[in-house]
Amino acid sequence: MATTTGRARPRAGRPPLVAPVLPPLSGALRAVVVAVPLAAAALVAAVVPAAAALVPGPAAAAGPLLLVAAVVVGLPHGAVDLLQPELTPRSARARALLGTAYLGLVAAAVLALRAAPLPVLAVLLVLAAAHFGLADDVVHGWRTGRAPAHRGAGDRAVAAARVVALGGLPVAVPLALADGDVRRLLAVLADGADGPVVDGARAVLVPVGVAVAVVVAVAVRRRDVVGAVEPLLLAGLFVLAPPLPAFAAYFGLWHSLRHLARLLALDAVRHRDGASGGATTGPLRREELRCAAARFARAAALPTALALSTLVALALVAGGDVVPAALVLVLCLTVPHAGAVALTDRALRRGATPGGQGRARPSRTARRRSSRAPISRSAPRSVGS
Repeated sequence: MATTTGRARPRAGRPPLVAPVLPPLSGALRAVVVAVPLAAAALVAAVVPAAAALVPGPAAAAGPLLLVAAVVVGLPHGAVDLLQPELTPRSARARALLGTAYLGLVAAAVLALRAAPLPVLAVLLVLAAAHFGLADDVVHGWRTGRAPAHRGAGDRAVAAARVVALGGLPVAVPLALADGDVRRLLAVLADGADGPVVDGARAVLVPVGVAVAVVVAVAVRRRDVVGAVEPLLLAGLFVLAPPLPAFAAYFGLWHSLRHLARLLALDAVRHRDGASGGATTGPLRREELRCAAARFARAAALPTALALSTLVALALVAGGDVVPAALVLVLCLTVPHAGAVALTDRALRRGATPGGQGRARPSRTARRRSSRAPISRSAPRSVGS
């Protein structure tokens, strides 16, 4: 049963502006965050190469379509970046400025990519890899309870290797093993300079491989089966399956799905805290997740429609070629999206919102005493773990 601690009552009609604690990863949440992504990666890695061997023509034609479909399915996961209480300012003017800045960053990234394709594309790819890796590190902390505040120097080093491994695999491997479809896309994005992009991706395969070995070895030592399987499955997915369907499966059923699950869990906890008048712990009920999903659908509808309209506009500018337009949209949206997610996670880790409300920051003496005290294994999971 959920427990409640003393806390000042929030204003009626809105969730409390406190730092929510992610609920235990069990039941439907665990299926969405762990089982579905791993099963999807394994299935695509096994089925798509077989289909390509048996019916090469239709399989090759399906790759670009699957990529566009995955982009469309994945767009909503970033549609509510500016609606998170930990990031959203209180005043309407500040919210308008924040929204303008968000859209301005997307437009600036598109213009920069057109003005200096090769260097800007390289920066966007590195940013995407970092964002993917950090997102999976957050999921790891949620799943294992190893929050950043509870990590020693060794854990932080392993976390850095995890970011490199799980972020580098979906970016570096498909580029390093680029087939004709990927080469043509890179030629469009980099204004014909696909060779340097492929060479750069091949150059980082060694550090990515070392990071994968470190993550797997540590996970095996800790008897963390999921932690050991994740990088191996991602490596198998991008080595065995053609790059476009492999990335489609990763973006739609791994990265986007996990982020969406975290958004729903946080929203459900915020509303549960608001109903109880304090901070609660314990697993979420299916009804709480259904209500959170309904709220998300309403909030994400307009931003998603705007993103889809931008995709259509980019495709028209590209002469009707929707696949490069979809990749340009994903890469350029990553600029403000990655920043928004990082700022939100930082606010959640600190336990305070930009408006200054949230968990009271302990005194310096209390923090010093807390740092000396042993950490209980049953401590609640930090959001930005």
